[in-house]
Amino acid sequence: MLISYGAIMGIAREKRIVYEFGPFTLDVSARRLIRDGEEVSVQSKLFDMLVLLVENRGRVIRKDELLDHLWPDSFVEEGSLSQNIFQLRKILGDIGQQHVYIKTVPKRGYLFVAQVEERDGEIIDLQPSGDADDNTSEDHPEKALSLTLRGSASRKKAIILMSIVVLASTLSFAIYRFINSRPSERAFLPQNLRLSKVTSEGASRRVAISPDGKVVAYILEKDGKQSLWIRQVASTSVALAVPPNDMLCRGLTFSAEGHYIYYLAYLGASNMGVVYRVPVLGGIPEKILEDVDSPVSFSPDGKQMAFVRNYPNTNETALMVVEADGKNERRLSARKAPLSYLLGGPAWSPDGKVIACAARGSDSRGFYMSIAGISPVSGEETPLSELKWNSVGQIAWLGDGRAIGFVGWYRESCVLADQIWQISYPEGEAARVTRDLSAYRGLSIARDFNAIVSIQSHRNSQICVASENDGFDQCAKITRGFGDSLSARLGLAELPDGRIVYASTASGNIDLWMMNADGSNPRQLTFHDLGDYHPQTTPDGKNIVFVSERNGYPNLWRMPVDAGDLSQITRGAGEVNPAISPDGKWVVYYSAGDIAPGLWKVSIDGGEPLRLSDQLMSSPVISPDGKMIACLYLDEASSRMKTAIIAFDGEEPAKILRTFPDLDLASETMRWTGDSKALTYIVTRNGVSNIWSQPLDGSPAKQLTRFETDLIFRYVFSADGKRLICERGYDLNDAVLILDE
Repeated sequence: MLISYGAIMGIAREKRIVYEFGPFTLDVSARRLIRDGEEVSVQSKLFDMLVLLVENRGRVIRKDELLDHLWPDSFVEEGSLSQNIFQLRKILGDIGQQHVYIKTVPKRGYLFVAQVEERDGEIIDLQPSGDADDNTSEDHPEKALSLTLRGSASRKKAIILMSIVVLASTLSFAIYRFINSRPSERAFLPQNLRLSKVTSEGASRRVAISPDGKVVAYILEKDGKQSLWIRQVASTSVALAVPPNDMLCRGLTFSAEGHYIYYLAYLGASNMGVVYRVPVLGGIPEKILEDVDSPVSFSPDGKQMAFVRNYPNTNETALMVVEADGKNERRLSARKAPLSYLLGGPAWSPDGKVIACAARGSDSRGFYMSIAGISPVSGEETPLSELKWNSVGQIAWLGDGRAIGFVGWYRESCVLADQIWQISYPEGEAARVTRDLSAYRGLSIARDFNAIVSIQSHRNSQICVASENDGFDQCAKITRGFGDSLSARLGLAELPDGRIVYASTASGNIDLWMMNADGSNPRQLTFHDLGDYHPQTTPDGKNIVFVSERNGYPNLWRMPVDAGDLSQITRGAGEVNPAISPDGKWVVYYSAGDIAPGLWKVSIDGGEPLRLSDQLMSSPVISPDGKMIACLYLDEASSRMKTAIIAFDGEEPAKILRTFPDLDLASETMRWTGDSKALTYIVTRNGVSNIWSQPLDGSPAKQLTRFETDLIFRYVFSADGKRLICERGYDLNDAVLILDE
C-alpha cells in the first residue's frame, strides 16, 4: 500500500511534515521544495510524485501503483509516467548514468535511493480546501500561501514570507520576459475545460468548427479513403458532405458566414494541393484554387483568403492572399530557407489588421518556431510573441481577438507531445490550455464563443522482430507500450551482435537507447535536455552516428557503443539523415543550411565536407556494396520529390543514374536489400502497412511482408537481410470538442 500525504489534507490542525535529502528540504504540508535555502518551482503532479517516492523510500514502487495513485480517474500510458519521472529527475539534477535520487528498476518500477531524514515541524493551520484539485500550488498559488505557521511571531513571518515570494515571483517573471526562457503558466481564459468526443472511430484526420459554434466538420479515413462529415454540436446526428474518395485532406475551414466548408485536398498521386468548397447543407464540391499548401483562413468580411504556398525551386515559402472566389492572387510576404512559413495554416485576426502565421526562424542557439504577424495591407512582419517553440501547428484567433490559440510543443513542457496553447494579444504571453498526456493535431475556434475543436491522438505500438525463415510473415513482439508519436522520425538501427539502437521519448526527452536482440535490458545511452535521434551504427559495431541538437542546430555526432566521449562531426546550420558507408569511413547526410542545401559527405572523424550533387536531394541511404546512394530529389518539372540513385564515388557532383516514379518509393523510410539489387520501403493500404521491394533492374515490385493489421512506423533489416526489426502499432485519432465548464 502506498503511503500518501493526502490523508492530512482537510484536517484542521496537524503537524508539519518535512523531509531532508541531499541539499533538498521537502515541506509536504506547505507543498514546497527547497534547495540550499532557495525554493524550487515544481508542478503539482511532479510534487505529488516526489512525495510518494520519498515516503516510500527503500521500496520499489511499481509503475501501475504510481499510475493508479497519481491518475486514479484517467487512462495514462507508461510513456507519460516516464516523461514525468524524467522531468522530476531534471528538477533534482539527477540526470546521468548513476541516479542519485530516483533509480529505475527494469521491468518493475522506481526506487528512491537517497538517504532521507524525517522531522516534525510546527503545528500548522490548513485552510478549507473545497475541491481536491484546488490544493495545487501550480494552479492556485494563493492557496499554497494560505498555510500559515503557528508559534512566536509566526503570522508576521508568514506576511514577510508572502511579500518575499510575491516580489521574487514578480522579479522572476521580469527576468523571464527579458531572457525569453519559457512560457508563463498564467491563464488568459478560464481553464475549467470540459472535453467531449465528436468522433469515436479513432480515424479522424481533420476537424473544424463553424463561426457560431453550432456545426463541426471532420474528415474520416477508412479503408484508405477519406470522407467529409458534418455534425450538429447540439445533437449526435451526422451527415455525409463528401463521399469517400482517394483524396488526402490537409485542411478544413468554414467560410466567414458559416455557409460553406473549404477543404484542401491532394487527389490520387497529385502533388498539387487544391482548395474545394462544399455547402454545409450538402451539394457538389466546387474547385476554387490550385497550388495551395496550407489550410486557408478568411478575412472577417469573408471576401479574402490567406494561405501558405511552398516554392521548392527557389527554397521559399510565401504567405498569399486571394479573393474568396480564387481570383486576384497576391504574394504578401516570403521567407527563404532555412527560414520559412509553416504549413499548419495562417489565421486572420477578428479586426482584420493582422494575419498570424507560424514561422521557422534561427538564432545563435539554433532553429526555433514562432508566431509572426503580417499586415494584410503592407506585408510587414512583426513577432506576436518573443517566445520560441519546438513546434507550432495550426493557429486560430479567439473571437474577441484577445488571444491566439495554437497546437504546439515547448521542450520544457512535462508532456512530450503537442498540446493546445494560447498567446495573449498584444502582450504575447503564453499559457497552456490542455494539461493532459495526449497529443493534439489541428485547431479550430468558434468566433462567437470560445469553443475549441481539435484531433486528440494516442499511439499504441511495439517493437517487433520477423525472420526470413518464416517469410517475414510472423512478427514477434519484443517490447510493449512504446507509443512514441514521433517514432517515424526517431530512427532505428541494429548492431552486428543483434543489439537494437533506437531513439525514444521514454525518458521524457528524445534520447538514444539500446536493448538486447530480444528486447531485454533497455538502457539509455544519451542524457541531454535537447534531442538526440536518428542513430546509425558503424559496420564494426563500435560507434553510433546520430543527430543531436545539443548545440542548438541539428548536427551529426559520434559516440562509442559501450563507453567513451562524444565527438561532433559536423558544425553547420543543420545536418540530418546520416548514412554510414560500408567501410565505416564516410557519413553522407542532408544539409538544411541556406548555402547549398542538399546531400554532402564528410569523414566519420569530421573535417571539411564535400557536396555530392548540385541538385536538391535528401534522405540518403548507401548501398551495402558502397557503390550507390538512394535518395529523394526534387523533380523541377513536376515540383515533386522522387527517388533517385546516384554514384557514391568521386568528389565531383554526382549525376543521377536512374529515377523511380513510384510515389510509394519516395519515402524517408527506404532501405537497401543486402545484395544491393533492390530498395525496400513501406506501403500502407487500407490502414495496414507492409514492406515492399523495388528491384533496380525495373522488374515489378515485390511484397516482402504480409501483415494483415497495424501500421509500420520505422524498420531496419539486419546486415544479412535475414532479420526484420520494426515498430508496429496503430494510432487512435478522434475529433474532440473543448468547452468552458
